[in-house]
Amino acid sequence: MAYSQGGGKKKVCYYYDGDIGNYYYGQGHPMKPHRIRMTHNLLLNYGLYRKMEIYRPHKATAEEMTKYHSDEYIKFLRSIRPDNMSEYSKQMQRFNVGELKKIRKKQRTKKQTLRKKINPRTTVVKKQIPKEPNQNSSATPEFDSLTNFRKSLKRKY
Repeated sequence: MAYSQGGGKKKVCYYYDGDIGNYYYGQGHPMKPHRIRMTHNLLLNYGLYRKMEIYRPHKATAEEMTKYHSDEYIKFLRSIRPDNMSEYSKQMQRFNVGELKKIRKKQRTKKQTLRKKINPRTTVVKKQIPKEPNQNSSATPEFDSLTNFRKSLKRKY
């Protein structure tokens, strides 16, 4: 998120790419693509996008990636393909890429299971009334509502 300033008024801006939900960085990684996609959908559904600037980032070039990654890692990314993964087992372990194949398979299985359980024509999601935040809590009512909504989904599915 960033703020742009024009005419003395601050305006919220953020970068979003719809492909973000296609990646999973592992259980311990702080980035949760599903949450990013869910947040974006909330912004669209509540009409908040009208009050902010949404930028779509461009695909980084190899030169841009060298600002944050080693040349060796970039060379590895350019070389590896699904048909030659066995040749790069040491690099996969070094760069922590080996789990991706297993994770993608697990994700597909979860997705297929959810499709069987959820019929979009019959599933009704009720909007919950936001709770008042506790005095000790820094959470906003909207956050509490979203948390409760997620918990109810976990219980159902």
